[in-house]
Amino acid sequence: MGKSKRGAGKSTPMDQQAARRMQAAADKNPASKTAQSGAGRRAQSAADRASASRDAKKR
Repeated sequence: MGKSKRGAGKSTPMDQQAARRMQAAADKNPASKTAQSGAGRRAQSAADRASASRDAKKR
């Protein structure tokens, strides 16, 4: 039997709190892979999109 692939199935949208944690970790250690790859900024962008999507569905 093979291993299941990452990301298979349902995913959880990025939320603002998780994005803030990633951004804080990147700010704390600018030499980290998270900081250098821009993952904190991408997480914030994803959280913003998810929030806007949730807000649009409420209307």
